[in-house]
Amino acid sequence: MIAAVTVLPAIADAAPEGLAEDPELIPDLQRSLDSVAARLRDAGSAPGECLSDARERLARAAEAVEQGEPSLRALQLIDNLDELVEQLDAALVDLNAFVENRPARTIVSIGYHRDVWGALRNGFRAFLGILGAGTFCYWVGWSDGGDMIVIMAVCCSLLATTPDPFKASFNHAIGVCIGVVVAVLCKFLLLTGTDGGAAELALAVAPPLIASFLITDPRFAGVAGAARLFFAVTLAPTNPMTFDLASTLNSALATIVGAVFATYLYRVVLPLNPKKEVARLIGAVGAEIESIRTGPIGGRALTESRIYHQLVQLTTRLDPARPENKTMIAKAFTETRAALALQRARTALASPGVSQDARSLLEGAIAEGASHRALSETASALAAAAHGAALPARQDLIRASAALAEAAALADASDERLLAA
Repeated sequence: MIAAVTVLPAIADAAPEGLAEDPELIPDLQRSLDSVAARLRDAGSAPGECLSDARERLARAAEAVEQGEPSLRALQLIDNLDELVEQLDAALVDLNAFVENRPARTIVSIGYHRDVWGALRNGFRAFLGILGAGTFCYWVGWSDGGDMIVIMAVCCSLLATTPDPFKASFNHAIGVCIGVVVAVLCKFLLLTGTDGGAAELALAVAPPLIASFLITDPRFAGVAGAARLFFAVTLAPTNPMTFDLASTLNSALATIVGAVFATYLYRVVLPLNPKKEVARLIGAVGAEIESIRTGPIGGRALTESRIYHQLVQLTTRLDPARPENKTMIAKAFTETRAALALQRARTALASPGVSQDARSLLEGAIAEGASHRALSETASALAAAAHGAALPARQDLIRASAALAEAAALADASDERLLAA
């Protein structure tokens, strides 16, 4: 599905020129995809066979374009459409297997961005925080200080993965204070005046829990989520209800101190530098793109999911309202698509029937920096070489030339964005 969604912008950018031999190809494909979407919306199975005819027609359309004057633009569109149908077909087969409780045809590995330095930093901070909290509780002889250590462990682990841990911990601490204070008031002012019935309990706790629906608003999600959780933890309703003021206040104080101390810890112990984080992510994206261009051909799903995970993390750390940030994200996405197009071309040319000369042409274009001119010339040369090649090498050459045409167009767009920035 990631691959299918990725190819959609390329289809939107390509004009359906050169498809006069099959003018109903695009409308028929649209109807097939609409049928698949309707079945999925109704939670029904969508057999992949409904797209097999589309792949055959796309192959014939590519053959017709190749027999005439090769139009790289048309070949690019056909290749993108074939890529879309192929990836959707694979996704539908495995989706139907899941719905019918059958083993999937393939097991797709998903890649994630691994930030080793960030993990070491967060681990060291958590170690110091928990050690400090435990030492403090031991030094003052606080028997109920275990709650402080628990809240410290939670804050130093879960909140460390957010784009801005200090802000997240600050909102979390506010929510903890609100939830704990409201729970203490509710428990010792409202519930002590009831006879312990379920109706009275429900009426007493209803207002705070209803207010916690602010969690659906991104502006208050951190505060409301913590308030809701620690309201329930501090209230700790039992049957029969017990009212131990000293124990409750001890636990409440330990929870509040732990949340506040975690916020202070994020501020003073290896604080996050947003600019350095963005620079490191950009470097990771650039290294991933370079490895796709020049490294060994690896698993496509693993590569795509890992680099898009990096791009998602990058977007959460940049202000999208600033034009330079929008340009940076757009350029990173464009270069990613170009690198994946190069990977498709290298995969097509890795077939046994393709000559070494064709592979050398592609590697030469990459060695020259994968510029728009070099990729366009190589795409034209491979399309011309496909005329005299036999099947299935001819189809591989056509697919490689189409992928290179897309990479050339994307390289040109990336240069334009760079100049605009």
